[in-house]
Amino acid sequence: MRGTRRAQAGFTLLELVVVVAIVGVVAGLAAPQIGDALADNKAARLQLDVVRLARQARARSAGQGRAHVLYFIPTPNNGLGQMEIWQGVSNRCNGTDWGALGVGGAPGACAANAFCWDAINPLQYGSGSNTYRIGSVPAGPLQICFEPDGRTLHRGTSAQVWSATNLSPSGANIAGAFTFNVTRLVAGSPHGVARRVLLPLGGDPRVIR
Repeated sequence: MRGTRRAQAGFTLLELVVVVAIVGVVAGLAAPQIGDALADNKAARLQLDVVRLARQARARSAGQGRAHVLYFIPTPNNGLGQMEIWQGVSNRCNGTDWGALGVGGAPGACAANAFCWDAINPLQYGSGSNTYRIGSVPAGPLQICFEPDGRTLHRGTSAQVWSATNLSPSGANIAGAFTFNVTRLVAGSPHGVARRVLLPLGGDPRVIR
């Protein structure tokens, strides 16, 4: 006599449809938060790249025995800014004609110039409606020069003289440090809190909250 076959446990078609629908709803609710977190992560990555570039300029100066300039320009890349590292031909900031090397020239000149070692273009971080902007405090173009002995000088343009004072090129008191802001823009408008990088005169660049 044949035994009775036991029924196998499983999902009915209706149960599968319900599970798939629930998963779809949950995924739909979570997608905006996931996308927002990924976009914020790009802002954090750009902030760390600004720190990396500033530290690289300072370290290269000490390692190569030549002055290096960290050059920030606010206008390129649709107003999102650009940051570059330039190597001089002397151990002193005043010993190099930076303008002749290309500092302060047309945006994009860095890529084909042997004296330009690295650059940050915020356009490379954007996606969809999210873009990212680098700004300086005080605002405006800025050249920060690192000498091998640790001395740090600054000026606004190649036509100005180098300064070691607490006054920015515009005359504002910087209290011993320049600040760079990394801002996430959604459809062109600032979104969230601006991330900041502190660059002390003679100190190590670092992230600040």
